[in-house]
Amino acid sequence: MASLSNSSSIGFGGQSIARIVDFTCLFGFLADMLALALPFGAGAAWRATLLQQMGDRSIVLLMGLALLVYGFWYLDSQWPSPGLN
Repeated sequence: MASLSNSSSIGFGGQSIARIVDFTCLFGFLADMLALALPFGAGAAWRATLLQQMGDRSIVLLMGLALLVYGFWYLDSQWPSPGLN
């Protein structure tokens, strides 16, 4: 009978996937904001529309930041601190 060894398996863990998704979200947000701001307008209506669109799309930035914190915090929490017993 074959047994499964889960300690020696190498693959993507949750923190690795979180880091991949967070960098994708952050890059996507920056590219989206650049695309929104490129046709520069001079009027107050353009500025108001730009700020509204940035606010509407900021959820992608927040999700990216949350996954970034999770990806690196989870990785650091697996290793014990050298000064604490």
